[in-house]
Amino acid sequence: MRSVSADAIREGLRTLPFDELYEVGGSLRDELLGREPKDIDVLVRGHSIDELLVALAAQGPVAELVVAGRLVGVRFWPRYGPREGIEVVPPRRETPLAPDDPEAIGNPHTDFRIEPDPELSVEDDLLRRDFTVNAMARDLRSGAWHDPFGGRADLAAGVLRVVHETAFRDDPLRILRGIARCSIDGLAPDETTAALMRASGGRIGELSPERIRGELDRTLAGAAPGRALRVARELGVLAVTLPEWAHCIGAVQDSPTQAWTLDEHILCVLDGVVEGGAGFDLRLAALWHDVGKPFAHGIHEHAAEGARIARSALRRMTYDNDTVSHVVKLVGEHAYGDDREPGEEGARRFLARVGRRAAEELLLLRRADRGARGLPEAAEDVERRERFERLVHEQSHQPVALAELAVGGADLLEAGWQEGPEVGRALRSLLDAVLADPGLNRRDALLALAHLRSDDARRP
Repeated sequence: MRSVSADAIREGLRTLPFDELYEVGGSLRDELLGREPKDIDVLVRGHSIDELLVALAAQGPVAELVVAGRLVGVRFWPRYGPREGIEVVPPRRETPLAPDDPEAIGNPHTDFRIEPDPELSVEDDLLRRDFTVNAMARDLRSGAWHDPFGGRADLAAGVLRVVHETAFRDDPLRILRGIARCSIDGLAPDETTAALMRASGGRIGELSPERIRGELDRTLAGAAPGRALRVARELGVLAVTLPEWAHCIGAVQDSPTQAWTLDEHILCVLDGVVEGGAGFDLRLAALWHDVGKPFAHGIHEHAAEGARIARSALRRMTYDNDTVSHVVKLVGEHAYGDDREPGEEGARRFLARVGRRAAEELLLLRRADRGARGLPEAAEDVERRERFERLVHEQSHQPVALAELAVGGADLLEAGWQEGPEVGRALRSLLDAVLADPGLNRRDALLALAHLRSDDARRP
């Protein structure tokens, strides 16, 4: 939670003028796991939404809280709260809608009829929740727990258990939420939950790409995404969730250096980059880096095909352009040839081609890729890879981009060049020379070289 502690927020919430006030859901789960909660959600019995709006306005700005187009409660921003505000809601029922229900027609995000009921019991409100570890409440005044489904015991045992057997039939997104909990909290579904996930897994294909992406992101950002995605694979839901990935599952790699199936190799690479401290984009790239293998022959061909597949999949799931561009670059470049780019100049050209940020990520991806074959990496390959890593780190301070040249377009214009595409070509030519010899990156040397190359170009 940013800038304010959970305990400070709880202390402030106790000043609210409500008799029945409960903290519910994820903040309690996080507390039991020893984590600072990201937010605190509050349940208030005995008051309508209109009454909540009036009462909370005395403590700070308020706004209606709308879920799937329906008013469910209030968000307010008290002086003791986080910048994101605090959600305060009355108990409610959620009833699944039939596809032909007028409320569902034309709205792919509307799966439930939401019915706030201030007089509904805490236990009945918890009954609508997905997993026992999320179906807990605590009285903010007395500290008494409401844990009718054994969420605390399940959390201590590392068990993911559904609250009721219709959970996934009612909303298949809950399957992916469960997979995310496996990654974030280290849980594993019990037999009944696993069977229910498997039985309803096909319905994940009915979900919008945006909803699927949200849970995939949470899974990848967790502590153990590889472990969670193996659970999804074994339950038969991974291929439905990521149809572009389906051909990797069980695919035998026809290579003397690969002992594992393609899907297991990819997930082991994901494990490796996570262990190496990878950020989100690199985790996403690891998930897609070898998806082109079944459709291409040769190292660079499969990387290019993987980049094409990744671009299509990421756009389908509506990732932003910057994320798509960067992840596709990592997938397309992951087969860089450290054996074909030897020496300091090769390291500088690698940095110039991919950029410093991507270079660091690609080195980690290569390290994880080589370590995820199920067979020992040859000593000469280890030596070559580590040597290239050292060279890239040693050369990372050298000029490798146009903006780092000692001259720019204005310098060439001042020196008599005519504005136009020739200036851009000249600067790229100068960068090529500096990549070969960084000592040339001086204004006088580059202007002289630019004129020399210009004179050469004009000679018949």
